[in-house]
Amino acid sequence: LIDKINDKLPIYFDTKHEFSIVSSLSKSVYAEDDIGIIVKMKNPFNKNKELLVLSGKRFKGTRAAIIGLVKYLKRLEDGNKFGEGIARVVKAIDRDADGIVDDVEFLE
Repeated sequence: LIDKINDKLPIYFDTKHEFSIVSSLSKSVYAEDDIGIIVKMKNPFNKNKELLVLSGKRFKGTRAAIIGLVKYLKRLEDGNKFGEGIARVVKAIDRDADGIVDDVEFLE
């Protein structure tokens, strides 16, 4: 599904460079596997609807996006410091060193 909207996302996956995550807001590129994105945007196929995208380069990144949404909903409302709207980049963190992602760091 991401493939259908990838070119419309403010933070997108670069399919030509091993699916690195690229922010068109900060011009940053994130190649690590533990990076995820949280994007809320207008649906490009139906302007009366919105989309919520929770995704990552790999499983850890996707888990980080989900944890970021669940644990930090209020912080997401602040938006991205580089632009308007909810378009955030998160990095997975394993606080208790048990091999399971349990927190996130907001990179954008």
